[in-house]
Amino acid sequence: YARSWLRARVPALAASTASLYATTIEAHILPALGDLFVDAITRDDVVAWRDSQPGAPITVNGRLRVIRTIFGDAVAEKAAPHDPTHRVAALREPRDEDDHKVMTARELGALLAALRETSPKWYPLALMLATTGMRWGEATALRWEDVDEAAGVIRIRRSMLAKTKATL
Repeated sequence: YARSWLRARVPALAASTASLYATTIEAHILPALGDLFVDAITRDDVVAWRDSQPGAPITVNGRLRVIRTIFGDAVAEKAAPHDPTHRVAALREPRDEDDHKVMTARELGALLAALRETSPKWYPLALMLATTGMRWGEATALRWEDVDEAAGVIRIRRSMLAKTKATL
């Protein structure tokens, strides 16, 4: 079911999302649960699967979100009578005061100053990424017609990643 679920959704997904789903299904879900029919998988199976997953809690929780999405759709499509992921708790993700996922304003300023000095050709791209929230694939796929200087607008219409298809 997981493979057919993904094949049906690939056309509507960003290539990077499709690739993440395909990798999660092939490397993590099917090896443990692939021999079971979708309607035979229990909550205990999902908990055991979650607890056997390698990686940091944030990584395991990402995989759990994928399997929850699959089962949510399976129930909606009546391919499964119940959702065995329902009420399976995510792993606790420890928060450390020194463990930041984003740079502070001071760190970003230092990085941009260093880039401006040591790699001036990369500075404009880094500044744009830092000030717009644009992703690398979006920024590198920009064309001049995407930029409206008069209006102060950059339109994101494509991504470099969208040019590659996920392998299923």
